[in-house]
Amino acid sequence: MPESTDDERPTKVPRISLGIRGFFKASGAVEWLWWAWRRSSAAFKMCPDPQAIEAELRKLEGEIEAVKEQIAACTDRGTLTYLRRNQEQLRRKEEQLREKELILLRNAAATAGPSVGRAESAAAKQSRRSHSPAGPDLQMFWKNLTAAELMTVDDQQVLSLPPGVCFPASTSKLHQLLRRTCYDTAFTKMQDCINELSSDIRRFLILGTPGIGKSMFLLDLLHRLACMQRTVVLLSDLTYPSALLFQPAAADGDGGGVFKADNPIEFEEEINDPNTWLLCDSIEFAKANAITVMVSSPRAGAYNRFAKTKHLELWMGPWSLEEIHAARRLEPYQAQVDVEMVERLYKRWGGIPRYVLENAKNPSMQRKLDDALGSGELLAVLRSAKQIQAAPDASHKLLHVQVDDACEKTEVVFGSDEIVNRVTEQLQANGMVALRQFLTWSAGEPMAASLRGLLFQAYAFQVLACGGTFRVRNLTASAIGGGVPHEVVLPQMSRLDVQDLSAAEAGCLVIPARKNFPAIDCMVVLPAHGGVLTPSKRLLMIQLTVAALHSVKENALAAQLKLLPPTIRRLKAALLFAMPPDMFDRIGAQKTSGTGPLSDVPQYALEVPISGFSESTNMSNASSGVNTSSASSMQDSRRHGRRRVSHERRSGDVSSSAVLVRPHLSSCLPTRLGQRSLPLGDVTRQAVRGAIVPTRSLGAW
Repeated sequence: MPESTDDERPTKVPRISLGIRGFFKASGAVEWLWWAWRRSSAAFKMCPDPQAIEAELRKLEGEIEAVKEQIAACTDRGTLTYLRRNQEQLRRKEEQLREKELILLRNAAATAGPSVGRAESAAAKQSRRSHSPAGPDLQMFWKNLTAAELMTVDDQQVLSLPPGVCFPASTSKLHQLLRRTCYDTAFTKMQDCINELSSDIRRFLILGTPGIGKSMFLLDLLHRLACMQRTVVLLSDLTYPSALLFQPAAADGDGGGVFKADNPIEFEEEINDPNTWLLCDSIEFAKANAITVMVSSPRAGAYNRFAKTKHLELWMGPWSLEEIHAARRLEPYQAQVDVEMVERLYKRWGGIPRYVLENAKNPSMQRKLDDALGSGELLAVLRSAKQIQAAPDASHKLLHVQVDDACEKTEVVFGSDEIVNRVTEQLQANGMVALRQFLTWSAGEPMAASLRGLLFQAYAFQVLACGGTFRVRNLTASAIGGGVPHEVVLPQMSRLDVQDLSAAEAGCLVIPARKNFPAIDCMVVLPAHGGVLTPSKRLLMIQLTVAALHSVKENALAAQLKLLPPTIRRLKAALLFAMPPDMFDRIGAQKTSGTGPLSDVPQYALEVPISGFSESTNMSNASSGVNTSSASSMQDSRRHGRRRVSHERRSGDVSSSAVLVRPHLSSCLPTRLGQRSLPLGDVTRQAVRGAIVPTRSLGAW
């Protein structure tokens, strides 16, 4: 018999006759059989060993962890990009190996041995149903789960197991867990989908900021399903590839219990039962007939295949301080964490129980916030708010996903006030470049609106204190959009943070320290010429906003204004809405009661310029095919028209605080902007956003 290679295939399939002699005489029959045997043998030899795949997976996990450590320590942008690309490749390879392992195990189960006759087939089926029982702790847990008591602690619902019984698949030995309101909402929504005849959604993806206790939701769900007598398969990343099967007892009390398998494929029959619930804790199981609930942190790579199937996506948000305090009273936290520590860590981390409760005294875990802030990619972290599911790991320490009462994602916010302050300090330390870049990039991004508002506040405080030339628009001059824009000059001022307005001083940017101060964020008491008190002094009440609509709490503000020193309280006031350039032309007069204390106070829009904003907008337009030549000519004309005030400090130029602006009589807004007649010599022409408008050397209000 001539030797043939695996790639050699007969060009003709033999026609086999009915007789044995005719079969052997058929042209090429023996050669064909020889080739088929060689191919099947080679294919069998090429089939990888599941143990080898498992070993390779362990090796890959080590490589991924090593790359993570390198990313955390890396400061070079180019190297960081390479490391992240390498990390993504390793994760894709891990996913492919997991899929291959699952296919091999499924095939092995299907071809474990030939079944001869009906009796042997039934025996094989009975063998597959004979799962290995789990340990006594799990059996005790399942037996007592339906008897768990639902109690109230600090107005929060708590699910409590009998003493000595703990929940499985948890990093802490918990026999109590907080039943959050969002758990009820999510379960109700899932039940509605399952029970709705017109709905075919039977897969649910639960997402939320890492560390908020999504795994606890699965344990709470396990209790609900146990009370409903449902069969449940639980997959946890803490024990994977091991799996747990929870089966309810029969009506007569017979059967039931907890079973453990080294691989979920051993529970294939249950997983393919449409009445079973498959609970996956950070484990992607894309193909199953069971009702499937997967919880995961918002990292798209962890659930790519699952997300491609028909499913309902639900979100859970960070914990409130009230929820944290209630959970602190439960074991084991009550003996480990006191109230003072909880409140301090909540101010640092926000509502993440992993760091506020579970690892409150773990120094290495507490350092993770400092590591995230020092990652060197702060701008990339902020920009990840637009696509939080593709964000780097550092982003989830600083940014939290906010959720509404319907378990829908609403926006991405900073985790805490401390995070806001530290991020702002870092952005200001580099000359405000990164801060200006983010404020420019985030224009029109609804998911980043909260971040933009907070960072714009820090930026605007510094720009306003430095003084310079600003564009303003009288909002009360017209019911639609306001009057014609004009330029004004504000003096340089010192920043004065006060607990209440009784400490306000003239010539300062007064910033109330209270976070919930009504209606305004800061105020300016314009100095009189030469420091002499004259009627020309004005009180500017400034509200910072990145939105076109902003409510005015006039009664609360009026009550606070009564605390001002009498010499300031008697001044004529104006209400200014300070905003970034993209909102300046869009805002109109804000609604008041019409009869309240602010009904006669004029409203103005004040543009806080962001260096490079218009240039960035033009580049964006150019990429979408918009003609930017006119915008460019307007910028040139605008720069040319401002030569008249070139001796004064430009607003928005905060890179050098050594440049001073001399306060003078023209450093204030007019009393009737757009109505006061000016000498001809005080009027110049300037192109602003395509319209010729006057630039005025403004006198007293």
